[in-house]
Amino acid sequence: MALSYFALLLCSQTALGQSAPASPRWADILAPAAVTWPAPLPRVTWRTDLSAAIDEARRDSRPLFVTLRCLPCKQCADFDKDVLEGGPLLEPLLRQFVTVRLTDMRELDLRLLPVAQWQDLDLSWWGWFLDPAGRVYGVFGGRDEISDTTRISAAALAATLRRVLDHHYDPRRSQWNIDAAAPALGGRPRTPVDLPGYASWRRIKPAAAGADNCLHCHKVAEILRQPAIDAGRFDKRRDFDDWPFPENVGLTLERDDGLRVRTVRPESPAARAGLRRGDELAAAGG
Repeated sequence: MALSYFALLLCSQTALGQSAPASPRWADILAPAAVTWPAPLPRVTWRTDLSAAIDEARRDSRPLFVTLRCLPCKQCADFDKDVLEGGPLLEPLLRQFVTVRLTDMRELDLRLLPVAQWQDLDLSWWGWFLDPAGRVYGVFGGRDEISDTTRISAAALAATLRRVLDHHYDPRRSQWNIDAAAPALGGRPRTPVDLPGYASWRRIKPAAAGADNCLHCHKVAEILRQPAIDAGRFDKRRDFDDWPFPENVGLTLERDDGLRVRTVRPESPAARAGLRRGDELAAAGG
């Protein structure tokens, strides 16, 4: 199982393989700004049609929050329930978003949610943040070997929702050029069924691929690995452990914040990069 943890990393163009400014003005980007959020929506509505939700977000200029949850899976069920119910911590923030809930990965549009690049698909709860054009602002979720909630919490999600809203409505954002390029959305969606490994995986596991069965997140992970297996190039260590923990570079993060550095191991890569306790991570790969 791949191990992973993300709270919110703004997805810069460099991280997505696009050209980006030589030196983003992070001092300006991270400086406080006078941000005004619009009036919230009357209630939280969990939509199931991602394409229609994109149209709604464009019409209202609101960000999207898209959750991935395979209903039969017991992993992440408690956290998923907390998000759905909202409560006093999450509901006021969720009402600022066009919220979407996908429960079958056949509904996954890989042009909008490029999961192979951005998340661990094995037994993990995930939420994606998009702008109305489909740009990825960031992702939230993950797990470790202990449980599916060791590294995420409702408080961390609330902090992430606030960060996304502040970023989305910051009047300076258009000057920074740090958001990823908008995906091309013409034609039909590209789904996991279109992945190179799907046909081979379906032959090997016809029961799991049946039309009456939900295409679970972990099945998409299997489909992504299938070409390497077919070619005899599959390496368990390399191809399972795609998403290293912050501890691998010498960091621990505050669970209920998600991005604030709690400790830095002496002489680690993080220490050599100048990170210190109390720093807040803003971007990765860019």
